[in-house]
Amino acid sequence: MRIVSSTSFWNTSTKDIEVTDGTIHHYLGMYTSLMASYMVKGGWMFQVWGSHSPTARVIQGRILRNYGGGFAIQKRFLKDKASVNLSFYDVLKSRWFAFESYNFGDYQMTSIRRWESRSVFVSFTYNFGKLTEGKERRENNSGGIGDDVDVPISQ
Repeated sequence: MRIVSSTSFWNTSTKDIEVTDGTIHHYLGMYTSLMASYMVKGGWMFQVWGSHSPTARVIQGRILRNYGGGFAIQKRFLKDKASVNLSFYDVLKSRWFAFESYNFGDYQMTSIRRWESRSVFVSFTYNFGKLTEGKERRENNSGGIGDDVDVPISQ
């Protein structure tokens, strides 16, 4: 089993006479994702992934949390030269962008944007030629650093 996780944090600092009365305000944000893949006998690979962004304050208001995920199934055959991949994105139909502004006296705004993100993809891949020659060429050009790391079948 292979598990890959990534988390990003950021800070935005703002000083605005109109909104913050000239004081510095700091706004923190975060994004995290997790992907797990599992290879079984017979050329089958299963993969699941998800991501999450918690509610984040910004100078005008707040961006509401966002999360989503999906999974994929891959079957390799013809001595691993060919594969068929079936991927499902946004299984829970949870992808959206929502923003709520602070009440500035004259106005307050709420915006919700839901896009059509639930989708299914089928792909077929066939590798022509000798893969080891290309691998050896890349190793020679990269100073001996190989590319033996598995690449996720979907993101």
